[in-house]
Amino acid sequence: MPVNAGHEYFEAERKFGIAKSADERLAALYEMLKAVPKHKGTETLTSELNKRIKKTKEEIDKRQEQNKKTSSQSLSVKKEGSGQITIIGLPNSGKSTFLKELTNANVEIASYPYTTTKPEIGMLNYHEALIQLVEVPPIVKGSSTGKFQGNELLSIVRNSDALAIILNSESPLREYELLKSELENSDIKINSIKPKLKLQKSEFKGMVISGKENLRLPLEEFQVLLKQNGYQNCTVIIEEKIGKEQVLEVLNEKLVYKKAGIFVLTHKTTNLEELQKLRKKTQVIELTQFDSETKIKLGDQLFELLEKILIYTKRPGDDAAKLPLAVPIGSTVEYAAKVVHKEIAQNLKFAKVWGSAKFEGQKVGKEYVLQNKDIIELYF
Repeated sequence: MPVNAGHEYFEAERKFGIAKSADERLAALYEMLKAVPKHKGTETLTSELNKRIKKTKEEIDKRQEQNKKTSSQSLSVKKEGSGQITIIGLPNSGKSTFLKELTNANVEIASYPYTTTKPEIGMLNYHEALIQLVEVPPIVKGSSTGKFQGNELLSIVRNSDALAIILNSESPLREYELLKSELENSDIKINSIKPKLKLQKSEFKGMVISGKENLRLPLEEFQVLLKQNGYQNCTVIIEEKIGKEQVLEVLNEKLVYKKAGIFVLTHKTTNLEELQKLRKKTQVIELTQFDSETKIKLGDQLFELLEKILIYTKRPGDDAAKLPLAVPIGSTVEYAAKVVHKEIAQNLKFAKVWGSAKFEGQKVGKEYVLQNKDIIELYF
């Protein structure tokens, strides 16, 4: 017990004794430390209190880290189907309606905000290929700094294949700009293409730069930026006009690019002035209803975001398979064979193609580039 300890110390000690959490114990320990008389006789007690404070803080930090991991895990979404599209928007933008109308997912729809409190998942059947739609709780101002589990929500966005951004038609421009800003603050750029600047570290000393005439900043400044980011020795190819902003973009290794569809659910209270301004900034898909024709068009638009094509395989003498393969645009016969089975690709001799070929069943080689809805017959 400290010498000449006053009432404040004993009161803090009492609080420590009845504390039910580490946070309460820490607050009491700080009060005890503050109330300890400052003289030589209390040095041992002061040292002991500092040790207990350190140990309690470590306990709290460990708990917070564990909670962060648990939260992140609880919000993670395993990819399934031909591609994953994340549905994002502000509160009451119509995200849940969009998901439910396209997938029949059992989600709650209400007029009050924050109805969605966890990721909701539905599967869209697109010509027998399944597209996974994931609606996340609202993205709001401050999500990029962690507000309302923003880090976890934006992590789902970052890992998805594409985005469907749903805007309330009463304030579409404001919501678009807010969401775009929160995404960019989290190193996610929508509907943008990575600048054509190729960087390759080299074992040889110095910089070899091709395409200097395309630089829109001083060469010396460009070289400084490269060195500051670990490219002291490198080969550089500049394939288009490029300024400082684009250079920093390429140097940002965290940056990801996502295709995004911008959807506005219009109705009687639509802000037509804002909507017109939004149209000048980006392509907008306006929805007034979810009839069968609209749903078919939406399926095409969402699948287009994935930048994939559908391929159907068949065996000699049989009809084409009903379930398609979804492969990236530009895929070759050899790539499709790998999707079917690695050994088939290794032993592949040629294929026959129906659809994009000059004539039905044309014999083609491994490097033949496939088109949407082609039918292929593999020979190995």
